[in-house]
Amino acid sequence: NFVLPSILMGLGIAIDVAIATVSRFRDRTMTFLNWTLPVALSHILLPAIGYYGWWLLGQTFQQLGLFLGLTAFAIISIFLYESFCDWIDSEPAISLSPITEKALTWIDADSRGRLILVLAVSMDALWSGPAKAAQVESGGWSTLEVGVSFFVAGVVVAIVAELSLLFALVLN
Repeated sequence: NFVLPSILMGLGIAIDVAIATVSRFRDRTMTFLNWTLPVALSHILLPAIGYYGWWLLGQTFQQLGLFLGLTAFAIISIFLYESFCDWIDSEPAISLSPITEKALTWIDADSRGRLILVLAVSMDALWSGPAKAAQVESGGWSTLEVGVSFFVAGVVVAIVAELSLLFALVLN
């Protein structure tokens, strides 16, 4: 059965979504359309990319596996560091903001910040792809079950994000 593992994977990759959502309880602009939907879509698409793309790349060029993992770790760490510095009202010594601002000049500043946050909480979803490959192999999932499993996990993430938004509203 692929449904229960997909639900559990969705819960696992939604933990940081819940934390990020609740921690931004003062942000009254977060809505289903500009937060939950993008987070849910990224948690559907990125695991699929991780499963089909990154996993294949890592299997084909095994020496890249460590580099890919360290790159994701570094990006997430820098984002968390920047968020912490922002929280304590301090200037970070290292920042991804100049890079992302140049790459995303076509998006207004508020939307850019939200997109960066969506991507930051979605990086773990990208790396869930190889874990799903192990589940698929051990469970003997069909191609259809693999495809549907991405949507099941994404719906679970959407539910967690929306419940977190409601909790953040209560905190606000």
